[in-house]
Amino acid sequence: MPLLAALLASCASLGQASPPAVVEEVPFEIDVSSMVVPATIHGHSLRLIFDTGFSGDAVVDDSIDMGKPAGFMTLRDFVGEIREPYFKINELALGSKTIKNPDMTVVSQEGASGFGEDTHVDGLMGFSVIKDFVTEINFEHTKFIFHPNAEDIS
Repeated sequence: MPLLAALLASCASLGQASPPAVVEEVPFEIDVSSMVVPATIHGHSLRLIFDTGFSGDAVVDDSIDMGKPAGFMTLRDFVGEIREPYFKINELALGSKTIKNPDMTVVSQEGASGFGEDTHVDGLMGFSVIKDFVTEINFEHTKFIFHPNAEDIS
C-alpha cells in the first residue's frame, strides 16, 4: 500500500509546474567608457569598474580597511610588476545579488580609487566574479541581468 501511495503522489506532481527561476538585475553606471558597478565587500559599499581584462576578482584602494592580509601577490600589466597584499573573501555582493565563492581574493593597491575617469571609484572588479553565471550585460538599460544557469540566452 505505501508503494501505491508513493506512485500516486509522484504521478500527481508530474502535472505541476516548478516555481519560476529567479532573474536578478544589478544596475551599473557608465563613466565615460567604463562600467561602474555597486559592490559590497566586508561591509564596505564600493563602486568598482568592471574590467573584463583583469584576471582576478577585485582590486580596491589601500585606504579601505580589508583586515589582515592573507599574503602578497605580484600583479603584472603593460607598465611592469608590483607586489601587493591580498585578502580572502567568501562573498561579494553586486547590488542585491550575493556571489558566494570561498576562493575569491581582493587585492589592496595604492591609487586604485584613481581608476575612474569622471567619477569616484574604489577599484575594479574582474570578469572572474561573474564567469560562472549566465549573465546578460544590457547597455541600453545599464544593468547586469543574471539568468538562471539552466537558461539559454544565446
